Amino acid sequence: MDNYSSCIFINGLALFVAFLLAFKENPRHTTCAAILWIISIISIGGYCYSYSLLNGKILALLALSGAASVLLFPWVSRRVAMPLAKILFLVITPPLLLLLSAPTLGSSYQFPLGASYVGYTMLWFRIRENFDAEKLTPNTIVTVQNKLRMVRVIGWTAYCMIAVFLFFLAAPDRISREVFPFMFHARPTSSMNACINNLRQLDAAANQFALEHNLKAGDPIKFPDDLTPYIKLTSKGEIPPCPAGGIYHISKVGEPPTCSLGSSVTPSHVLP
Repeated sequence: MDNYSSCIFINGLALFVAFLLAFKENPRHTTCAAILWIISIISIGGYCYSYSLLNGKILALLALSGAASVLLFPWVSRRVAMPLAKILFLVITPPLLLLLSAPTLGSSYQFPLGASYVGYTMLWFRIRENFDAEKLTPNTIVTVQNKLRMVRVIGWTAYCMIAVFLFFLAAPDRISREVFPFMFHARPTSSMNACINNLRQLDAAANQFALEHNLKAGDPIKFPDDLTPYIKLTSKGEIPPCPAGGIYHISKVGEPPTCSLGSSVTPSHVLP
């Protein structure tokens, strides 16, 4: 499991277990749920750090998550924590998420992003209510539980959907692309490895084609028709494509095959 999958797996598992513990209404369970909530936030930071995605907007979002983590525990009074949390989750964070997702606005990424945000927010308030309920009278506790009954139903629905999304996101690229090809883009490192592997197969196919037809360096190659018999094709009978959307090209014997993405992406899609 690569760093990407590990971070996503930790994030999904911690968040889902925290959700289950949050409804146990036991001080120790509530504390564990709060800790797991924070661990899930840390895993997001770890993923961003692994792929050098820590720009100003993401750092601001992580800083807000850190502030929410502090407000989550009962050492900050309810009178202070609740108003600050509402400002944090309902006023500041939504515009920041919109700015962060502006390049993909309107795409299928908006649903999982929105569902994750709703899930984190609902879970925060649920855990905090549990901590505060320990100081309330029995009658007040019943009132709080009645108010959260609908939240519990909505929460289960949201978290089941998030769990499915995270499962496929943590799965290998070949699975996530086949299940939700419109939703998942290839991961930087794994897509580079797959692309270079395809380029090597094309290079080997070109050499085999030249050998069988007694061609010399510089002789033309009609791509992809000339190389199709010498490479393992996809189920559609096509040469394996670049997982990141690049276009392959080779025109002469002795010329290394190239991907149109080349060095324009990091890591680069170039034969070593």
